[in-house]
Amino acid sequence: MSIKDDYDFSIIENTIKEKVIEMLEEEFNNLEENICQCEECVIDMVCYALNRIKPNYTASLYGALYSRADADNRSEDIREKVLDAIEFVSSNRSHDLK
Repeated sequence: MSIKDDYDFSIIENTIKEKVIEMLEEEFNNLEENICQCEECVIDMVCYALNRIKPNYTASLYGALYSRADADNRSEDIREKVLDAIEFVSSNRSHDLK
């Protein structure tokens, strides 16, 4: 038997991911530039940002609440990484602007 079969790992959540997605949406609303928002580019932006931010995993409601508060405290760093992601992915698209 493997632990993958014995335990439910789907309850593990990176609370920073939701914060990155929220901030990316805010930045899309604030930017006046024509930024590609196709699924491929948006997913790439989220992944780019998440790979540059320390993750914060939780597996309980209490942990999630605490972690979201921590994410709020790290908002400036997260926003900086989101802006970097927008710039990087926009400059390195693998397709023409849609």
